[in-house]
Amino acid sequence: MFVFVCPIRHPASSNDYASVLTFLNNTIESLNAQHTNRPYKIVVVCNEVPPVPESFNNTEFVAVDFPPPDTNKGTQVPLDLVKDDKGCKISIGLLYAKRFSPDYVYVIDGDDWFNIDTIEHVYKSSASDLFYANSGYVVNLAEKTFLKKFGLCRYCGSVYIYSFAVLMKLSGLSQLEYRQGLNKERIYEAVDPFFLKQILGNHRHQLHTFRSKGLQVRELLVPAVAWILNTGENHSAQNPGKYGLPLSKSFLTQFGISSIEASEKPIGLNKRVKALLESLQSYIGWRATDKKQTMI
Repeated sequence: MFVFVCPIRHPASSNDYASVLTFLNNTIESLNAQHTNRPYKIVVVCNEVPPVPESFNNTEFVAVDFPPPDTNKGTQVPLDLVKDDKGCKISIGLLYAKRFSPDYVYVIDGDDWFNIDTIEHVYKSSASDLFYANSGYVVNLAEKTFLKKFGLCRYCGSVYIYSFAVLMKLSGLSQLEYRQGLNKERIYEAVDPFFLKQILGNHRHQLHTFRSKGLQVRELLVPAVAWILNTGENHSAQNPGKYGLPLSKSFLTQFGISSIEASEKPIGLNKRVKALLESLQSYIGWRATDKKQTMI
């Protein structure tokens, strides 16, 4: 069994909660398009259960009564509070997922997309305690463009697939059971503050942490993630690339997205070359990165 855990922000912390739910629908659409016969579940952790389309029959919504991180909205919420809220919601999702006895769990932000071939790729690869995405794409929704990017684990929060048993043991969550009304204080007692905010609630310490403990880390050999930017809600609000290509049908199909209209614009050679050079620059930058540093 493969489980997706997807936390979404508090309605009171959102600039436009209707848009947040639209992004979430796209994410679930992508996850439900996996090309596999293996069983999987999607666990969405939220403060209010939204109206659920019939097509989401593989998705379970888990409501928590955590208060808003603070009185700000969107990118104005301090990042440390975002990490705390996200880490606690992911903790609830992991505890809920115990009932499925999963082999692997993938934590995905509620606006990103997942390559439809990734589950099969994971199960056909050698077993690992942690898989990570090096290559993937950035998608600028405001401009409706995409760009291939390397070293995506430096930027995106949806890049790690964990051995469920290993993650539960490392986090301290193996000592807890899911129940309705489980509060943050009980999670704080079980989970180390660094692990809660920097592993569950963030994405830049995983490689060093897992390797330093002698655990197996493997790179995903498919472009697993489409990192969605310029939603008006995420802290990584700007697209790190100037020369994205128009969202094509083949690209959207790669991530199981049919609800977004593909671009029919012809792509000239000059634009393709600029996009290729931009991607190459990220590849060189990732190759030059010291992979042994504590924070990628």
